[in-house]
Amino acid sequence: MKRRLAFVLGWWTSLFVIWLLLTDSLDGIQVGVGAAAAAIATLAAEVVRRRSTGRFEPDPRWATHLLPMPLLILRDCVLVLWALVLHLLRVRRVRGEFRRVPYEAGGEEPRSAAARALVITLSSLPPNTYVVDLDTDSSEALVHQLVPRFSGAPERAIVRVE
Repeated sequence: MKRRLAFVLGWWTSLFVIWLLLTDSLDGIQVGVGAAAAAIATLAAEVVRRRSTGRFEPDPRWATHLLPMPLLILRDCVLVLWALVLHLLRVRRVRGEFRRVPYEAGGEEPRSAAARALVITLSSLPPNTYVVDLDTDSSEALVHQLVPRFSGAPERAIVRVE
């Protein structure tokens, strides 16, 4: 019971604080709406948590994969912006591509599930690449790249978590 209460209070408090930061207002109506929105979102999180059958066990060492993210995001922002400029000037048309990339997605154990979630999230943070699917059966990842010919080998678009 204490664990569930801590979960609910943690979620509600976090979401309410985010609401206050985003609205930048302590107006009574804004505070009330924020509290209600945080309560609804917390209820949804609790429902999902209760119905979840899988476990999720990330490795703290995986946090090192966050270090290059700002540079990768900046690089891809410049890449996508340049592609947009060329497209608007009618120099080169932007045509994204779906690509299959070899990726060993692991099994159904909690550590593999956590690794897949991290790979999808981190690989999709830079704006040029989006991971659509990690297929455990075919050991492939389906990725979409907006500017495929400038982004190098598609295999490098996927973050590798060991």
